[in-house]
Amino acid sequence: MKRKLLYALLIVLMSALCALGLAACDFGSDTAPGGDTTDDKPTAGTLEYELSDDGTYYVVTGINSKNATNIVIPAVYNNLPVTSLANDVFLGHSSLETVIIDEGIMSIGHYAFAYCPSLVNVSIPNSIISIGNGAFRGCTSLTHITIPDSVTSIGDSAFESCSSLTSIALPDGVTSIGDSTFKACSSLTSITLPDSVTSINRNAFHSCSSLANIIIPDNVASIGDEAFYICNSLTSVIIPDSVFSIGNSAFESCSSLTKVTIGKSVTSIGRSAFALCSILIEVYNLSSLNISAGSSEYGNVAYYAKVVHTSTTSPSNLSTTQNGFIVYADDLKEEYYLMRYIGSDTEIILPDSINGNNYEIYDNAFRNCDQLVNVTIGNNVTSIGDYAFAYCNALENITIGTDVTNIGEFAFTRCNSLTSITYNGTKTEWNTIKKVSHWNNNTGDYTIHCADGNMAKS
Repeated sequence: MKRKLLYALLIVLMSALCALGLAACDFGSDTAPGGDTTDDKPTAGTLEYELSDDGTYYVVTGINSKNATNIVIPAVYNNLPVTSLANDVFLGHSSLETVIIDEGIMSIGHYAFAYCPSLVNVSIPNSIISIGNGAFRGCTSLTHITIPDSVTSIGDSAFESCSSLTSIALPDGVTSIGDSTFKACSSLTSITLPDSVTSINRNAFHSCSSLANIIIPDNVASIGDEAFYICNSLTSVIIPDSVFSIGNSAFESCSSLTKVTIGKSVTSIGRSAFALCSILIEVYNLSSLNISAGSSEYGNVAYYAKVVHTSTTSPSNLSTTQNGFIVYADDLKEEYYLMRYIGSDTEIILPDSINGNNYEIYDNAFRNCDQLVNVTIGNNVTSIGDYAFAYCNALENITIGTDVTNIGEFAFTRCNSLTSITYNGTKTEWNTIKKVSHWNNNTGDYTIHCADGNMAKS
């Protein structure tokens, strides 16, 4: 009997000790601080560590709570330095919002924070030297991040698909923009590249559709394949004299690109490097390449060009109005075009004239301007180009002046909200306008309001 009672007391005592031990490990918080344990794979709150083979430092290897929202990563654990974050350490942690990395940690591993969709704030200390491949890939809520001066290496795809990232500055010491580093950062409007950069690699800024300006440093020697593919907001690019090669499709489908300067050292322009840059109307060629307007050679760089200048002293025919219209005026050839609208207004009135002259709306000039609701085209416009207002999904009302004689192919295609076209002339005059096939393909069921009556969509 005494033995049974003793066993019962031991069981109760062991249960109590285990309960106390578990409670000691429960911080009762979503924040994960450092700690002090002696297991083979010790934990500190929600963080897990691994001791190096030589027993001189620790690496953060994991997290034992999928619900942590705020994490502080210490630089010291068990009186030894924490030097790095392991590969995949926080991969796919959907609740993680804020991370503070303490001073002293030197590297962030491959895919360390990849696919953390709630991550908003990251504090990177000035001790970090390298950021691994895919480190922040798919962090779709990350709007900004400061890269400290200590960083010299940023891996491939490090910020790929960070679709909310708006701006970033890279420190001196970074020498290469890796493959797909900023690919599909669709909200990125500006980036500062340091003079230390010597190469911009494949897909580096692929599909950065909001990137309006880029200054390529004077030490860059090569621009990789598809480096700026589908950067739809880029309007002009200067390739510096340091660049020798421009890769295949490097600037393909940059639909707002109107002007490019090819530096004097360029000897190679890859296949389709400037293909489908349909409003690239002005080229400055400082290289020894024989680039001529209308030619499909050298990556189609001058395929759509009206003029190829061979000196930077030649005045540009392009200018941008204060209302966001990019216009082209060649008084010698008497060619005047409204090339592109880069403003953000929902209601616009087109310029009265360009240098006092009637003008044409160029192909694709307002394509994908999906904020436009009301547009007024005055009596000074003579032609509306192909795809000029294509995919303006919010466009409801448009007024067209009587000087228009031609409406191009697919000019209003996919203007799904279009309900009203006001024409300043008569129904007979409207019917005499040359309208190329599919000009009104897949539009709303609009009514044409003429001076002498209305007509339905036909």
